[in-house]
Amino acid sequence: MRLRNIPESHDYFMNSPYAAAEPEGLRGRWREFFARDRRKLEAEFGCGKGRFITELAAADPGTDYIGIDKYTSVIYKGLRRLEGCPFRENLRFACLYASTLTEVFAEGELDRIYLNFSDPWPKKRHADRRLTSGRYLAMYEQILRPGGTIEFKTDNRELFDFSLEELAANGWTVLAKTFDLHAYYAERGLAAAGIADCADAESRAGAGDLSGPDESEERMLIRVRIMTEYEEKFSGKGKPICKLIASKL
Repeated sequence: MRLRNIPESHDYFMNSPYAAAEPEGLRGRWREFFARDRRKLEAEFGCGKGRFITELAAADPGTDYIGIDKYTSVIYKGLRRLEGCPFRENLRFACLYASTLTEVFAEGELDRIYLNFSDPWPKKRHADRRLTSGRYLAMYEQILRPGGTIEFKTDNRELFDFSLEELAANGWTVLAKTFDLHAYYAERGLAAAGIADCADAESRAGAGDLSGPDESEERMLIRVRIMTEYEEKFSGKGKPICKLIASKL
C-alpha cells in the first residue's frame, strides 16, 4: 500500500513535545533525555501510528518508552491523536531507519524491544530486510542489556516460522510463544485490551502499581494484552495472531 505524504508532518513532528528530533545525539543518553536515569527503557521498532506504544506508556508510567518509525507521515497521525490528552512524560517518538539502530542506541541501553506486525518482505531475496533476520538480531543483541527481551507479534505465520528459525540459528532463547494469542487469552478467561482513546487509557492505568519489578503479573498482563491497529483488524476477522518473547541469555 502506497504511503500518503502529509506535507506538514515533518514540521509538526519536529515541533512536537513528544519528538526526539535528533536521536543520533542521544546515543548513550536516552535515560538522561527522559531525566529519569534509573527507569527501564523500552522501544517499539515500526510503531506506525503509535497506538500500542502510547497506550503502553499510559498504562505503565514506571517505564520510559520510545516509538520508532521511518516515516513522519505515519507518526504524525499518532501525535495528532495525543492532542488534548494528559502529557506522557514517559513517551517519545523518533524518526529513523532500523538499519541505523546501533548509531542511535549504545550497548545495553534498552531493556526491551517490541516488534509488532513488521513488514514480512515475502520474497526470499529480501529476507535480510525482515526485522527478525540475523542481520537485525545482531543489532538487538548490541543495544539490549544482558537478559533483555524481544517481543514479536505478527499475523503472518511464514514470517513467524522464519523468525523462530533465525532466533535459534543466532543463539537466542525463545522464552514463550503461541501461534494463536487470542485463543491463549480465551483459555485463561482474559480479554485483549483494545483501549480506544487516551481518557480510557488513563482510567486503566490506575489499576495497581505497575512500576514495580519488571515481570510483575500486573505489568505482564498490561503489556501483552494491548492491541495494535493491525492486531485489532486481523483478529477481528478471525485470523490467528502469533507472538513470541525471546532473549539472548
